[in-house]
Amino acid sequence: MGFLFYPKGSLTFNLKKLLMKPLRYYILLSVSLLFFGSRSLAQEESQFSLILLANDHIAEVNIEQDRYIAQLGSLMDFMAQEFEAVSKDQKIALHLISHKEGKPTVNLYAFPALDPKKQESVLASIDQMTFDNTKIVDFPIAVTLNIENGDVSGTFKNIQYPEELRKEAYASGDLAYAYETTKQWAITEVLPVLSAFQRKAEEQFKGVINTGELLRNTDFASVQDHQKLFGSNSDYWRGVMEMNIGNELVSASNIFALVAEGKFAIALDYLQISLFFADQKSNITPYLQELYWRLDSYNKISNKEINLGIAEHDKENFQEAINIYNRILKINPHSAWANYELYFTQNAMELKNGTTTMDDHNNWNKAKVIVYGCDPLYGIQVSATNADEAYTMIRRQEIHELFQIKSQKLADVYKYADIALDLSVYDFAAQLYWYSFTFSKGENEMALTKFLYCLEKLGVTDLKENFKGNHEKEFKAVEKERQKAKEENFMYKSFKK
Repeated sequence: MGFLFYPKGSLTFNLKKLLMKPLRYYILLSVSLLFFGSRSLAQEESQFSLILLANDHIAEVNIEQDRYIAQLGSLMDFMAQEFEAVSKDQKIALHLISHKEGKPTVNLYAFPALDPKKQESVLASIDQMTFDNTKIVDFPIAVTLNIENGDVSGTFKNIQYPEELRKEAYASGDLAYAYETTKQWAITEVLPVLSAFQRKAEEQFKGVINTGELLRNTDFASVQDHQKLFGSNSDYWRGVMEMNIGNELVSASNIFALVAEGKFAIALDYLQISLFFADQKSNITPYLQELYWRLDSYNKISNKEINLGIAEHDKENFQEAINIYNRILKINPHSAWANYELYFTQNAMELKNGTTTMDDHNNWNKAKVIVYGCDPLYGIQVSATNADEAYTMIRRQEIHELFQIKSQKLADVYKYADIALDLSVYDFAAQLYWYSFTFSKGENEMALTKFLYCLEKLGVTDLKENFKGNHEKEFKAVEKERQKAKEENFMYKSFKK
């Protein structure tokens, strides 16, 4: 959310369309052209604020910017004329939301209250104005008068802006609401926005454009084969490579598709790394940041519910704990933690009843397929029956040791990629190796080799031809390195004795 100040008086917007800039850039430029050198903003006692209540970085794909700016100019002119004579003690707030269809939703607030006829007249006049519909998502703004920094909270207790309403709804503690709302946000807003930006790419960036077409033509409200859409898709990986460093436009497609599918755990694994490297000025970064607080809010609710089950387990109320986990999984069947705790409690109940033993690994062997299906990087492995399983067990534990020291972030990303490779999570490993290569400014050539190796394992065999080298020999070197690391690991050795 951003706000801009205006003095009372005539405002006429007349800008040429300047692509690839946030909407607030145009508005600031408009104000500068109108007022720079003519009068000071501080000379006016009363002051308008225009508050952009949404991610204006997406304006170029969501609205016709030059037309919309002109329409905002007409609105501001009207407001300035209507309230030209009011004192600085009169406070006004106009909230307008433009939609994909129909007229905008408009609400007018005033303190002290306006004469009812005046209020009705203002709203009737605004209703006759032209405001273009948005192309993808709602676009809310607010116009305020004599309210410091446009902050209406101290004057109008009954006004809540969209972001505040969203956070309040998540804070209500309803797991189903947080889960479904986050999925639908990804499906109906973010993925269409990503697609629109990708399809605007220059013709030579085929990977980016084709990923945009993929997003547009895929029904993410239905069950999809995520591996086929992204992991094994040459266009997706080409698009990843075509983007400038720090621009997560294509990589975000994978993350938000996972969110749309309800796979929050692995989406968060990707997201946390993506935010390390995302350019703060990128059009897409605000969506990544919003996703983080949405997933964090969801996890707080989910974790609270899971901890209730753990408390019942600790009291040996196993069936009650199982009931709690099943309620969670009915809402989100992709919760790795809830699935793990369900296994743990069911196994404990069977141990108590004498229907299984500590040496029986059948329950875990069945459960791990589900748990790792939800999050292939889940940090717990219950048992190991051979040296290879002992190695993957310790590798999962080592995930928790990463990212403790800020200065070692890039090195830890590379270590995390190696762990993912050892766990055969090739798509995650590939993404992290690409970060390691590009953000090391090409110095980490082994990261590039491992990136291409992971693509090969995913079935993407064509992209390596864009890079020089004896790839067959280099891939064998990668396998030899990983085998050596395993054989030298103390857990692996302990099972080989």
